[in-house]
Amino acid sequence: MKIPQLEKKPEIKSCHDIKWKDDYSWIHQKNILEVLKDGSKLLPEVKKYLEEENAYTEHNLKDTKKL
Repeated sequence: MKIPQLEKKPEIKSCHDIKWKDDYSWIHQKNILEVLKDGSKLLPEVKKYLEEENAYTEHNLKDTKKL
């Protein structure tokens, strides 16, 4: 099973005249409190990635279920 990869969407951020590139800032949601109350408001790309991550983790930890 392949490791899930989150898509990079570069964005230049700045603070106090310092600039940096943030490839993953797009996953932050301004309405995070609403998302926590209602998961259907999660960005579809983020939901897909989280589901892939969970499947990957479950696959790799299947031998530890007996523990």
